[in-house]
Amino acid sequence: MRVLGVNTAPPAPPPPPVEQLVDDDTELDEHQHVPDWMLLPKLGDTGNRRRRADLTNFPPAQDPLLQLMRSLIMRHGEAAKAERTVSRTLLNIFTLTRAPPLPILRQAVLHASPAVKTVSQTSGAKTTYTPVALSEKQRTHYGIKLLLKACKTRSGQKLEERLAREVVDILQKVHAAQSMKPGDVNWSGAMAEKATQHKTAMVQRRVPFRGSFLFTNNQQRWRQDRQRSGAERDCAALRIECCVAVWTANWGGALSVKQCAGTEQGRITLN
Repeated sequence: MRVLGVNTAPPAPPPPPVEQLVDDDTELDEHQHVPDWMLLPKLGDTGNRRRRADLTNFPPAQDPLLQLMRSLIMRHGEAAKAERTVSRTLLNIFTLTRAPPLPILRQAVLHASPAVKTVSQTSGAKTTYTPVALSEKQRTHYGIKLLLKACKTRSGQKLEERLAREVVDILQKVHAAQSMKPGDVNWSGAMAEKATQHKTAMVQRRVPFRGSFLFTNNQQRWRQDRQRSGAERDCAALRIECCVAVWTANWGGALSVKQCAGTEQGRITLN
């Protein structure tokens, strides 16, 4: 029976105690601290798209490689967006390979990193090109830039998908190249750009002599070079030549490193 304005329904049963809701014998400690990343989004945030938490947005570890990649991906100061791109790239790499993504990304960047760069110098109407050896941080910087440049020509809507496929493709081609001749490998993307830079450096290489290092034909640079000792000039030249020789040996170039015994410092010639 229902009377207007008066609720005559029987009262609801009381809720069961907490001990019946817990299946195991684990004691609950209400004062125990729970990290924020283990908490699910609030019920009020699930209906709002702008405030909804993305469960697939795993924060990347504080790795120098990931920090450098985030800095190169970031545009207009949007660091959080770049960090999400790096996180989802790692997730896509794991989806494609079912393996830890960070070592795979590190190997791909290492294979795509060039060893030298070519610097152009203009003197009057003449332009000369000189190969310069890169440090480890510079090589990593150029390797990530080559990966991002190669992603522009790949099919895909999102950057993290294209970047993950480029990383996996590099490792697959490097693995396949181990059983092939160096000249038969069909490189593409970042590896093709790296091969082009190494070939350009080999064409524009300079041969170190005993008393001087012919860096360029510029008279000012030649005078500055003469002020250095012969050992310093030869060491700088040998560094560039050996760096190009070691990192170009995988591209099918016919290289022969010879140590000449007729000089004090010796010299290296690349044929």
